[in-house]
Amino acid sequence: MKNDSIVELSDGTIDRYYLELEQNYGFFDVDTLNGRHNAVTLTPEGRFAQSLLTDDNRVRHPQQVQLDDHLTGPPQRNTSIVSGADPPHPAEEGKPFEESLAANARGLRRPNIRKLSPDGCWLSEQELVDRLAAGNHARGVTLVSDCITEFDDGREVYLGSSDDEVHVLVQWGGPIPTLARVATTLLSSRAFDDLLTPSRVDPLLSNPTALDTLRLGRQMGWITDADYDHIRTRYEQVGDALLRRLWYRDQDPDTWAWICSEAHGLLASATSLYDAVGLDVTVHVRIPDTAQLTRNDQRYERFIAFLKTTVPKNAVYRGNSAHRMLLEKDGDKLSYRFPVDIDDNDRDAELTANWVIAGPDVTDFEDDLVEAFESIPVWKQIATGVEKGIRIPIEVTCGNTYVGMRDTVEMILQRTNRDLSKDHTLESVTRLYLHAFGNLTHSSLTCSPFDVAEALLAANRLAPSDAPLTISSLVRGIGATSPKAIYPWLSPAARKMMKALFMAEEPVKRSEIIDTAGISDSSYDRHRRRLANAGLLVEPETHRYEAYIPGQWPVDQNPSTGNHQKGQYLLCCRNLLTAQIRAHQLKQHFQLGPTKTVVIG
Repeated sequence: MKNDSIVELSDGTIDRYYLELEQNYGFFDVDTLNGRHNAVTLTPEGRFAQSLLTDDNRVRHPQQVQLDDHLTGPPQRNTSIVSGADPPHPAEEGKPFEESLAANARGLRRPNIRKLSPDGCWLSEQELVDRLAAGNHARGVTLVSDCITEFDDGREVYLGSSDDEVHVLVQWGGPIPTLARVATTLLSSRAFDDLLTPSRVDPLLSNPTALDTLRLGRQMGWITDADYDHIRTRYEQVGDALLRRLWYRDQDPDTWAWICSEAHGLLASATSLYDAVGLDVTVHVRIPDTAQLTRNDQRYERFIAFLKTTVPKNAVYRGNSAHRMLLEKDGDKLSYRFPVDIDDNDRDAELTANWVIAGPDVTDFEDDLVEAFESIPVWKQIATGVEKGIRIPIEVTCGNTYVGMRDTVEMILQRTNRDLSKDHTLESVTRLYLHAFGNLTHSSLTCSPFDVAEALLAANRLAPSDAPLTISSLVRGIGATSPKAIYPWLSPAARKMMKALFMAEEPVKRSEIIDTAGISDSSYDRHRRRLANAGLLVEPETHRYEAYIPGQWPVDQNPSTGNHQKGQYLLCCRNLLTAQIRAHQLKQHFQLGPTKTVVIG
């Protein structure tokens, strides 16, 4: 707590009050760790006391929080029936993640490590962790084609976590800057405050041989003392020095080589430390403009080389550096390692970090990336059979496939502890989202797992607690995503209309659609006719409309299909998308799977 940047109290104040809260009130349990640190946890009484505190540190009974909800107007049209207010739609509480990134532009400033949840985003920190986890489909590299927002400052890095996982978001800025930003973020003050705490790290240091295990087994650099404060201070100093030297990386070859070596060593040390304390690391590298990256062959080759070098460097075999056991070429460094007994029946190392690459059409990188991993040479003595070696398996997969979408739906349901209503299956819900988010302008089916996760998380908020998710809540959840993601083959104004229709709990009239969508009267009139003729909206009541998802929602309504030329074009697009979804589902049913595994060694 003394080192936590969020706790704005002096050391003396903390020393006084944590003992008082333990001894006089019984709110704390205090345990001493190795005589150096005190671990403070809340007792049941302490947790109850915590529930009485508001975000602005006022005291309020939990039942009083509900008063505002029950004093609102009834949500239904029939005012003779009075009931509690429904939860607000997430879109009324904030923006989707990508839109909130664009809204958080701050101009020139000193770059820093930011919390995962930007200001104005409707998703909580935990929901954003779940959203990011939806992009990770491999023990290695997942490629996710997605239109993403460019950071206002490319030096910014986002750090988020839950109980056992850590996510780092970084924008691609070239090999060395990207590597340095990820490494220094994982070993920053915020990371030590929130993640690499004494209660997690100190158990690693309690063994008499702890220093040798970290240095010679895991090959963690810069550690000369098995003391938490020393390790924290040293890594923060190394990170600060590395970031300062980035400005001079192109000054001469020696400087570039030094920075490259330091950055790789720091990242490998960081991910190994996280692995040792039981935290899974996923690094999200965002490329907003892949056309700019691939336009220059040398620039693109540097990106592929970055992943080829970095991914296998961050791997361990039974707590020992797999890179040092299999790939290291430096003769001096090879002498500084523990001898390891290799099990003939279990030779596979494990990666200490997974990588998600997101950006427009990044799935096109798959073949080049697989070829790059396959070309990695192993240590000569192992290649010639003189020494028995381990293997480093690296999975490469695309996150936009039908299987990827189905896995995303299943994962979010598990994380939110939700079931589907008896009328729906994983497959039917997956098809629902592919109809809503699928982009038929691409040669292959394209749908972002992040959009699917965001829609499901919104549905989880809208549905009654402990109840299965119904088609109504699933459809309304789509309205919480960006209008750019909804029917991306439509015009912008039409997408805004569809978002407004998805948000609505019941059929809505013209004025409500115009207000929610933020469009003009003439734009509404023009697009309503086209959408109706394309079968994307229906009129279940006179002058009241709701969204229609072909073959999915609503099941008891039939869209009108007129002869309007533009409507017929959209109808053709809709039918093409339906055919594309069926073909993609059938194709993947007969394939072994979208994941390719490269085994190094």
